[in-house]
Amino acid sequence: MDILMMFLIVVFLMYLITSKAAVVNVESNFFDKNNSNAMRGFWCLVVVMVHVPSVHGNIIQDLISSFGFIGVTFFFLTSSYGLTLAMNKRNNLIKSFWRKRLPKLFITCWVTNIIYMLTMWVIADGKMSWISIFEIDIWVRWMIACYIFFWISHILLSKKPILCNLVICISIAVFSLCFYLMQFTGKYTKTVWSTEIFGFIWGILLAWSASAFYNFFREKWIAKMGASFVAGIILGGFYLQFKYVPFYGDYLLKILLGFSITLFVLISNVKLKYGNKISNFLGEISFEIYLLHQKVFIIVDSITNGKLSSGIFIIVCLIVTCVLAYITHIFVVWMISLLKKYSALAVD
Repeated sequence: MDILMMFLIVVFLMYLITSKAAVVNVESNFFDKNNSNAMRGFWCLVVVMVHVPSVHGNIIQDLISSFGFIGVTFFFLTSSYGLTLAMNKRNNLIKSFWRKRLPKLFITCWVTNIIYMLTMWVIADGKMSWISIFEIDIWVRWMIACYIFFWISHILLSKKPILCNLVICISIAVFSLCFYLMQFTGKYTKTVWSTEIFGFIWGILLAWSASAFYNFFREKWIAKMGASFVAGIILGGFYLQFKYVPFYGDYLLKILLGFSITLFVLISNVKLKYGNKISNFLGEISFEIYLLHQKVFIIVDSITNGKLSSGIFIIVCLIVTCVLAYITHIFVVWMISLLKKYSALAVD
């Protein structure tokens, strides 16, 4: 039964990325909002697979989860890519930078926390710490750190765009390396995304070279995409062999592997258009899915007393997560629209 359930999940993932995919030869299609959104929908489900509790894991889930770090890298990339493109068009957007981003980040975190706390309060007879409602997800903190580097650099170096982006990239690389090294000192033991955060750097570089990237890989597209695929396979083999080697294996090699696979995905988008109703829908609620999925694992496990088999547990959690994510998304959009309305009234 578990194999059948996981087979259905694999088929669904393949459907997300291939359904409605089409060959196009228009530069404006390259990594536009529809394509990036569809890819976010695919990768957010891959990330969910990473955190399936070990007691409910299986070999297929474990295989899918091996690509989870690419999903996180991709989320950093899409964020910085969109930010950089927007700033290239209207540099004065930096004035409203935090006002446009913090409400969505914080309110979504708090709403998902409330859903979790209320559910667990019923299940656990009120034995919960309500202070944790205001907790901010660790990944969100890492994203905010990237935003800080981005914001400061644009405030200080807005008239020198090349230097500005160079400073952002160097700052994030140093930040990444510092947190990687801190793990060995025992001073920071929480989850870190030292390698995945390089996606923010890739996004900035891509935004600044999108046309050159597109034109270069459009010629001999199949050959270059094949070469990037082979490079990914080779680096993947090296990573499997050396991933436990400090720094060279678990840091530098992982960064290169993440870059290689991300590059392959981007090259494919040069001539392939991605996106269908389901992948675009999942892309719209991908942030909510990320924040909710581990909470849903705990809730479903608590309700079922851990009696569900691996495949059924994963499918049930995916469905529940998507439903709650959609409800959360609608509520957060409504909350933010109210904030904008009353803040506008206050200004008037």
